[in-house]
Formats: sequence, structure tokens, C-alpha cells
Amino acid sequence: MTDGKPNHKPLKDHVLLDAPMPIVTEHLTIRPLQEGDGPDLHASKLETWDKLSQVFQWASGTPDADLDEAYARKAHADYILRRDFNLVGIDNATGEPVLYTGIHAHNWGLREFQIGYWVREGAQGKGYAKEAANALVRYAFNQLGANRLVMCHVDGNKASQHIIRSLGFEFEGVRKNSLLFAGNVVRDALWYSRVDAKNLPALKVRW
Repeated sequence: MTDGKPNHKPLKDHVLLDAPMPIVTEHLTIRPLQEGDGPDLHASKLETWDKLSQVFQWASGTPDADLDEAYARKAHADYILRRDFNLVGIDNATGEPVLYTGIHAHNWGLREFQIGYWVREGAQGKGYAKEAANALVRYAFNQLGANRLVMCHVDGNKASQHIIRSLGFEFEGVRKNSLLFAGNVVRDALWYSRVDAKNLPALKVRW
């Protein structure tokens, strides 16, 4: 299916939600994590750990290859059950994973989702995050029937701020103590939202 008519059909159970994958753009194929993705996830973490461990609460200690495979398998189960959408972005030219992203359910009744991502060290600065987020905004509204999307960043994260603003998200304000950072540090965050997929930067995308 291509970017098209929103799907707002009421569901008796979220597992019935039609969520076809992969999502394909010019440079990326975005799909759910699955069995066998653990080694690539582990390698991506090791490559990027210095940065990840300064940001994400889950990036503490030392990456564990077995736990990364377990995470990939659990993520695929979550996708099947429509509990969460933890995704990997594969470079179409090289076949290598370049980013890890997701559409995370904040409120199923409202159909509010949050988009997040991180890009492996060797693939940063190439526009993958913006391309993936642009595609996921379209997918969330047009396929998942989202009513509201949110994204956020901490003060000083200019790269994320640029991506969020370039995708037309509106600044809603600073929410005190709304992000859990590495080392269980609680930080304020700047939050943004969108309520439709209109006027996004041009992008060819299909699913």
C-alpha cells in the first residue's frame, strides 16, 4: 500500500490492526526486528555505545549479545500482538542496518504514538533519521489511524530539534522531568506534536 487514506476503523482488539511491513523509501527498508537480528543489533550498539550510554537509560553496563537477540525476538512478538513497533532501518544499497527506530503506543484509546530513533555511529550524518521519521509519520497516520504523534528532545540536542521541526511538528512546551536518561537521571524535555500527515517534506514511500 502507498501513502493514502487513513485507517480509522474501530478495533475489537489491537491485534487485529492491519500493519503491513516493510516500509520502503528511496534509501531505507524499515521493518520489525525479528529473530536473528540480535548480532547486528549488538554490533550496532557496540559501535555507538559511547553516545548511547550518555543518553538512553537502557544503555547502561555492557551490551550483551544474548540479551540483544532476546530483545529482537520479543520485539517481533510485540509487533505481531500490536503492542509496540520496534523497527530496524536497512540501507537499500548495502543491506546493512543503519538505524533503530519505532512507533511507540502512548495511548491506544486515543491512538497517540511517539516516534523515536537512534542511528549507528558509522551511518550518522547521512539523513537516515529524517527519512525514516518522515516515513513513519505517514505510516502512523495513514495506516495505523493515529490521531496524534509526539516527538521530544532534551535542551541542547540540536540535531533532533532540527529533524523534528523540519517535519512540521509543533512545539507544545517543556515537560518537567519527562525523560529518563542514562544513569536513571530524570531530565526536562521539549515536546512536539502533529495531528495529521499534511505538508510533510516530499518523500516516496510505500508499504
